[in-house]
Amino acid sequence: MIHIRRPFEYPASLKRWGEQQTRIDCDAYDACPGDYQSGAKTFPPKKYYSAKAVKALLVEIHYSKCCYCEKKFTPSNLHVEHYRPKSRVRQTLDQKETLGYYWLAYRWDNLLLSCHDCNNLCKGTRFPLANPKKRARSHNDPLGEEHPLFIDPSGKNPRKHIRFDGDIPWAPRRNRQGLMTIDVLRLRRTELTEDRLKMIDNINVRLALVAGAEKNPDDHELQAAAMKARQFLKAAKRQDAEFSSMVTDYLAGFRF
Repeated sequence: MIHIRRPFEYPASLKRWGEQQTRIDCDAYDACPGDYQSGAKTFPPKKYYSAKAVKALLVEIHYSKCCYCEKKFTPSNLHVEHYRPKSRVRQTLDQKETLGYYWLAYRWDNLLLSCHDCNNLCKGTRFPLANPKKRARSHNDPLGEEHPLFIDPSGKNPRKHIRFDGDIPWAPRRNRQGLMTIDVLRLRRTELTEDRLKMIDNINVRLALVAGAEKNPDDHELQAAAMKARQFLKAAKRQDAEFSSMVTDYLAGFRF
């Protein structure tokens, strides 16, 4: 995961129509809260949060990659994701779903960009809290009493909670947010591991070229190849690169 730096300014359409729809939804809840809590009534979401201008800005600040697993995708394969689930929510997989954070459905600071697997197959409606009894059940409850165990990559830098040992994500000092996020998102799932290992293989090939060039300073062809290898390695550490968090940790002990 990388730190998503969310700009203060965002599309006016989301502010205008999102705030209007939020007021409508909150008024509807206040009129018959029991029906919404029981699931007899729902809040069919309007797609203001995934409007073209909104998604384009999210794609830009996410570098066209999933905010969770860091795989690169085209914009069409990335989904607007709600940090706090908008419709239904649950603490664990085996727990019954309850009403979600409907009043945050159009909040700019609740929107992220995720791949289908991380969003739909892994996270789903789970949003674990340190104390589930403190969960805000409606817009009338304070969010400030919640202590999420799921990392918000647009909040504190997620690298304080998740680092890499080779291709394997781990939680420094076994902090709860890191452990829970790795578990919920299945960040060690097979397909991700395979893709990360391919990247490490590419890194190792370039490191070998650099090492070979240092031992053979008179080999001009090797020196040229090593220069390109160094450029690759530097680019692979940038935040806009796929798996840049893993690459940064993997290359921490190398000079090139």
